[in-house]
Amino acid sequence: LKTKVTVNEISVSSRRHDIKRLLKGKKRVSFFELFPVLTKEYVVATFLAVLEMAKSGELTLKQDKAFDDIICEEVVC
Repeated sequence: LKTKVTVNEISVSSRRHDIKRLLKGKKRVSFFELFPVLTKEYVVATFLAVLEMAKSGELTLKQDKAFDDIICEEVVC
């Protein structure tokens, strides 16, 4: 029995690029739409990418009330 274990690393910069591309097409998306894959590495990279993008002003995060869906919107300059 031969097995091969591979590690598929997900970078924050690649997730930022993916999120930008998604927002170009839709302009607004649910926060949960950013997580099509629910592995720990993917979720962490995506969450960090969202935080960096919000901090740099590339996207805004809105939530009407507690426990409502979080909406991510592209910032148009």
